[in-house]
Amino acid sequence: MTIKQLFAVFFFFAISLQLGYGQLNSIEQNPFEVSVRSHYGYLAYHHPQMRLLQERHVSALEVAITMQSPENRKWAKGFGYPELGFVYMWFDLGSPTYLGQAFCLMPAINFTLNGRGPRSTFFFRMASGVGYVTKIFDRETNYKNTGTSNHINAAVNFLFEYRYTISPSLNLRGGLALSHLSNGSFKKPNAGLNLPTVYFGAGYRFSRNATFKSYFNADRLDTLQGKFSVIAYGGAKQENPIGTDRYPIGGISLEYTWRAKPFQRFGVGFDAMYNGACVENLKDVDESAHGVALTRLGVNFRYEFQVGRIGINLGIGPYLYGIDKTGGPLYERLALRYFFSEKLFGHVALKTHWGNADYVEYGLGIRL
Repeated sequence: MTIKQLFAVFFFFAISLQLGYGQLNSIEQNPFEVSVRSHYGYLAYHHPQMRLLQERHVSALEVAITMQSPENRKWAKGFGYPELGFVYMWFDLGSPTYLGQAFCLMPAINFTLNGRGPRSTFFFRMASGVGYVTKIFDRETNYKNTGTSNHINAAVNFLFEYRYTISPSLNLRGGLALSHLSNGSFKKPNAGLNLPTVYFGAGYRFSRNATFKSYFNADRLDTLQGKFSVIAYGGAKQENPIGTDRYPIGGISLEYTWRAKPFQRFGVGFDAMYNGACVENLKDVDESAHGVALTRLGVNFRYEFQVGRIGINLGIGPYLYGIDKTGGPLYERLALRYFFSEKLFGHVALKTHWGNADYVEYGLGIRL
């Protein structure tokens, strides 16, 4: 799974939201669930030099703990009462010589695609968190591993699932999953690990009284008014060739969004983006390049949907200014935001050029 395919999955899901929003879904009698899935697949290499990393098939074991979203929230009803929880995945990466194993912990959201039926239900899951890879690139001892050079990586998982209910407590499930591990160009090499799998599993639901306590109601984030946001972020990245310095990145984003549908917004944005690693690309032009010469300006069009406190935001647009033309005239950004209050939110985003990772952003934003 390439980053381009991640964007394709996001667009598919956005379209399904447009078609399925407001569908009345039944409430599960037992809101809490523990599930187990067994995965089997392969390492999908997207660079020829990664082929030797395929020593055998990939296998994985997953344990997930979820609970149904609260009945008294408009956002939960609008998205068909999705399940919220955490996923732990252990991977045998199919390459004991070069890659070893991976351990991932990810918050997750399970959306129904067709409403909950008495027996059969289809789900789409989005999960994003952190992963640990046991074997990484080393110039002397593991130089053939171009997949990742960091033990700590971002982990992303999507799955499409068919679930069959045997009883109010027990269900069986199976489907297809896509998992991705990458450090977002924090350190080279970083081709990323793409892991498509097929899986089977089971879940057991518990009957408990669910209580949800929050100092603010996330329904209030769905406002009819246009909203202006300011986001400041930073991070670091490394350019090719391998072994160059790691450079700081940072920027300011200005956004204006308006309500398209309940808990979904469209918008426009302006970005001022500083990328210290541009100095590597400008050495032939100006070896002393700094400041403004390492800054690019751009505008973008945005789409965002809000699931409780979590906002998932996609932007794409052209550069207006920049001496460094690496990556082409367009840039994209896929952002995950967590709202601490109605105004303040955390921001983690992946900026790309045509689906190829540029860097990861970490920041804070305020919605005015």
